[in-house]
Amino acid sequence: MREQNQQQTPYDGEDESNLNGKLKKRLWIAGGLVAVALAAIPLMDALTKQKVEMNSDAQSPSSGKIIKPASSPETGAIIQPKPASAPTEQSSAPITETANSAPAAPAESAPATPDLSKTPAIANQQAPRHAPSQTRWMPLSTSSGGHSMTTAAIDRRQLLDDCEKHWGASAAKLYRIAGSQVEAEASGCEVRDHTGRRYLDFACSYGVFIVGHRHPAVQRRVDAQLAQLAWTPRGAAHPIQQELTERLKALAPGDWADVRYMLSGAEAVEHSLRYALAANAPRRRIVITAGAYHGKTLAAMSILGQRQHEASFGKLSADVVIVPYGDMAAMREAVGDGACAVYLEPILGGAHLRMPPLGYMEDIRALCDRTGTLLVADEIQTAFGRCGKMFAVEYANIEPDILILSKGLTGGYASIACAMYRKQTLERLPAPPDDHDSRGGHPFACAAALAALDVIEEENLLQASVERGQQLRQGLMQLARSFPDIIEDVPGIGLMTGLRLKGAVYESLLSMELGKRNVHTGHSMNERAERPVLRYYPPLTVSAETIDEALKRTREALEAVAALPAWKISVMRRVTRSMYRLPNALLRKM
Repeated sequence: MREQNQQQTPYDGEDESNLNGKLKKRLWIAGGLVAVALAAIPLMDALTKQKVEMNSDAQSPSSGKIIKPASSPETGAIIQPKPASAPTEQSSAPITETANSAPAAPAESAPATPDLSKTPAIANQQAPRHAPSQTRWMPLSTSSGGHSMTTAAIDRRQLLDDCEKHWGASAAKLYRIAGSQVEAEASGCEVRDHTGRRYLDFACSYGVFIVGHRHPAVQRRVDAQLAQLAWTPRGAAHPIQQELTERLKALAPGDWADVRYMLSGAEAVEHSLRYALAANAPRRRIVITAGAYHGKTLAAMSILGQRQHEASFGKLSADVVIVPYGDMAAMREAVGDGACAVYLEPILGGAHLRMPPLGYMEDIRALCDRTGTLLVADEIQTAFGRCGKMFAVEYANIEPDILILSKGLTGGYASIACAMYRKQTLERLPAPPDDHDSRGGHPFACAAALAALDVIEEENLLQASVERGQQLRQGLMQLARSFPDIIEDVPGIGLMTGLRLKGAVYESLLSMELGKRNVHTGHSMNERAERPVLRYYPPLTVSAETIDEALKRTREALEAVAALPAWKISVMRRVTRSMYRLPNALLRKM
């Protein structure tokens, strides 16, 4: 009776091994929570310091923040705080001076959180020396859409919640961790957030803003087209689309028969897939390279070289074969006697940024010719001067069967993409009669694309990409030699470059430190990458002075990361591996 009334402990009846397992699991969970808490401490300190600096800047009339009437040190323009619904006047200060203007001397030293409005070489960013003297950037105004962009007018938390719900959960997590503000306005190589802080944009949405934000020549052409005709019904021909088609055929190496327009790069990839599978039937095998990115619509994801995305949707196709980028022996084995198509980024982008080995592209072209396999070159990131040539395939002097283009084609003014089909290919494998395209290539987007191409050619931005790219890579390589424990190497070509870091933890830490110093770079958002590349993709119009300033701030950021104690690096490494799974309740307090 006494034994029946005796209370049992939660562990009664369990063997010792099971008990040890439970204890270890609970200790591991407790350790993880402690790690998150410890990681939050330096982040909270940094953000608190940033808020204090912003509040102290608010007391200074030269801060450029929309807090109280202030006089700009460069223009003398008065910046008045107004309610969110009240329109504000635009400042007349240009962000870029004429090419003939003498550049202002850069500041000798920068504060911990630099105010770009105090750096003449940046605030009045000079156009590249090749640019025509009449080119002037549009001013950064104190308004957006006719309403003042004050902190009160922007609910950052709500925007991040909406970003996570409707756009990208990973991006929203990264923005919260980094303490990112809301971009309100941009011009040239600068972005300004809703608090008035100005940033150097060395990300450019991974290469979209190839001629800089709001280039005046593109702006004029777009405004004129909008005043005339912006959109046409599906299937309706328009002269400006035909003009762009002929322009692209003349620019791309080879003889081209057809150009099909879409709204996004993933759509263009899907269009090429439909053609390849129908025209080259009964072949079904598609060969791609590991780490390749071809879009995230459902069909495009089936040829995505980043297999972690299959966790949500399962394996989409058994006909896709993945080979290591640069491994020609593996490519030959995968193609065999003939595949349907090989999809290839001439320069592997994303978190990897790898240049092809010598002769790699030429060997693949020869292999495809010998086996009747279609070669599809995805130049969504590399085209229009980003790599120092109009198209990356020009380095290998080859002609793909299909060429996929997007991103920088309109300079960031409109969403457009296209799939170009070689004449010889269509003669051998005609397109099926039920081939469909989308509503891409409308007059507004085509006008922006033609204007951006004019800017690239008239301002000699291909040569500027080579020259400024050499300056940027040489500066980054010097930093790599100074910080060998953090940086592995500096890959890339032209203005498609970055820092290959020794672990995802360093990418996150360096990105946050650069954010404190008002520099935007391209984060891979890939916590699983062992050697991620923090990308530097400035616009092709970037000036030598701006690159020097970005390199200076990068050195300061690296020094801050290198000064962190080992235990903080260790804690942050654990947090980085699970950064996209951290609870929002914690992140909202940061």
